[in-house]
Amino acid sequence: MMRMPLIRDHIYFKNNLTYDILTSSFNYTPGRNRRNCSDRSNKLWRVVIFRGKVLLLYKNYKNKYEGWVLPKGTVEKGEEHDETALREVKEETGVSASIIKYVGKSNYTFNTAFDVVNKDVHWYLMMSDSYYSKPQREEYFVDSGYYKYHEAYHLLKFPNEKQILEQAYSEYVDLKKKNLWGNKKYY
Repeated sequence: MMRMPLIRDHIYFKNNLTYDILTSSFNYTPGRNRRNCSDRSNKLWRVVIFRGKVLLLYKNYKNKYEGWVLPKGTVEKGEEHDETALREVKEETGVSASIIKYVGKSNYTFNTAFDVVNKDVHWYLMMSDSYYSKPQREEYFVDSGYYKYHEAYHLLKFPNEKQILEQAYSEYVDLKKKNLWGNKKYY
C-alpha cells in the first residue's frame, strides 16, 4: 500500500483508504479521495473557565446520546473570529464571557454520505463572570454546567475536544501562575 502524506488528523492511502489518527481506525470511502474534500469552513471552539472550572454543554438530539461538548459555532459572513466566539458562547449558554487568549488553530475532516468535509478550527480561552449558564434548547442542548478539569476531560465525548481542553487549560494554569488571569492588561 502506498502511503500518502499526513494531512490534518488522517493519513490517506491509495484506493480511498483513510486512517484516522484520533480514533485509530481505518475507513474505506468508495468513489472519494482527498481531492474531493469540500466545505472548508471555519469552526470555533471555546474553553470558558470560571474559578478554575470548565463550561460544558450536553447535547441530546432526538433522544440519541450526543454527549458533553465544548461550546462551538460557525463564523457568519462578515464576522471576525473573536466576534463569533463571544456571540456563540452567549447564544449556546447564555454566558457573558470575555476572550483571554487565542489558543491556536487545527484542522479535522469527517465523512458524510456524499463527501469528505474539512473544517478549520480556531480555539479561544475565555473567562466568564459567573457560574450561570442556560443551554440553548433550539440547538438540542439539554444541560450545561461548570466542571473541574479532570471531570470535564472525562465527560467530553470527542478526542479532539479533549486535546483542545488540555492545551487551553494548560494556558489557563500558566496565566494563573503568572498572576495574569483576569488581568485586563492581558487581553
